[in-house]
Amino acid sequence: MSLASSIQQFKIRLETNPKLGVMLIVFIIALWVYGLFEILDWSDELEKERVDLQKKYDLAEDLSKETFWETRKNISQELLKTLEARLWPIQNEGPARASLEKEISQLAEKAGMERIRVTVDPKPAIDKNAPNYKRFTATIMVTGAKLNVIELFLDALAHEERLFILQSFELRVKPFPTFKISLSVIMPIGEDKKPIPAQVRKGAQK
Repeated sequence: MSLASSIQQFKIRLETNPKLGVMLIVFIIALWVYGLFEILDWSDELEKERVDLQKKYDLAEDLSKETFWETRKNISQELLKTLEARLWPIQNEGPARASLEKEISQLAEKAGMERIRVTVDPKPAIDKNAPNYKRFTATIMVTGAKLNVIELFLDALAHEERLFILQSFELRVKPFPTFKISLSVIMPIGEDKKPIPAQVRKGAQK
């Protein structure tokens, strides 16, 4: 059946059945009203979104006119310099691990700890979010340490010139006192200073 013949038959049905025409008109009006309400709701949502964006724009514009940003920038730069000054000095990995083990052992002994075992991870970790820095981690195990001695050790770490980061802390009293702590230090990544070969030194002296 073609489209033209279908339309012709529908017209004949409307002429023979007036109620069908009235129902069709009511349906069209209802559909039009529904569409109108949908358009009005959509218009309200767009207006709310426009108002929110305008508020954000006005706030950003007001903030851009403030003069304290330069002051905050200077404060942040000074704070960054202070923190960088407390990082572990740039060294080859071997000497860095040895220095870390030695310094922790000295702090622990100075606090009065005995039977200390310090283990430094063989390889430093590098965070993908901070690729310019290495993290060396050391684990300290102490048996028989008293609480006041542990407190002295932790206080010494907090006031140490170099920044120590607490990774984990474990203290057991029974069956015998055991103190275990993991610390890490951050070291900037720099060029390793490799020793100059003897032949090169002799050639330079000539």
